[in-house]
Amino acid sequence: MTKRSAAITELENQLRDMISPNGGLLETRWVGRFVELMRETANSDGKDYLLKVLFNTPQTERALLSRFIQLNGVEILGAWLNEHSAYSEQDDNQIVHSCLSCLNKLTLSSELLDKTQIGKTVHKLAKHPDASIQAKANTIVSKWKKMITEKEDLNKPLKIKPRPIAQKKIKPPEVLSTSEKLEEVYIPQSPPPELNEITTNNQYQLTESTSSTKKIVRYFNTLYELRLIVIDGPIKIALKKLNTFGELMSPMLNAHY
Repeated sequence: MTKRSAAITELENQLRDMISPNGGLLETRWVGRFVELMRETANSDGKDYLLKVLFNTPQTERALLSRFIQLNGVEILGAWLNEHSAYSEQDDNQIVHSCLSCLNKLTLSSELLDKTQIGKTVHKLAKHPDASIQAKANTIVSKWKKMITEKEDLNKPLKIKPRPIAQKKIKPPEVLSTSEKLEEVYIPQSPPPELNEITTNNQYQLTESTSSTKKIVRYFNTLYELRLIVIDGPIKIALKKLNTFGELMSPMLNAHY
């Protein structure tokens, strides 16, 4: 009893300025000295005391706990688990319980679990004779497995199924028949020819300002010639006959009256 009290008293004296009123580490700058004391402590009473200090450190002190991880504090916890889990004494079981509680408090990355092999150490405790140790080990292992799975899911590339592209139906060009082609009329964009004057032969003289109107001019001239042949010719012949008839009838009418 005296020996146990002496080990704890010695640690309390060394950590007097480093411990907060709630029993946890006070500042990040003391983490290095705390880890050194863990390496130096070999008796169960001293280990149990140091584990209580670590457990009483608020989880909100993330910088402090991260510093503990950086200084290989997790490796020390793993070594204590391997050492005391081989025994079934009450003091040994208490050390194992305290180590598991501290590990559950820390935020460990999957890389650190692989590096320190702490995951395998805790997984072995799932078959520990003590039921309470089994339950606590299984809880921690499940927590770590969930963390790893969530990280893997985040790193997986998103599988986006390509949306099918709707192909537009292209309507084949319509083939015009011969009769439909003949109906197509080219309409020139230039203005129609202007009527300049009427000659003595009543033939229109059209101004051919551009080459595009030449065909139109020839078209109108052709129509005019056809009019002379079809219309003007018979009229002139009829008038000539009427004139001749009038000349023959004029003496007879004069004699009668």
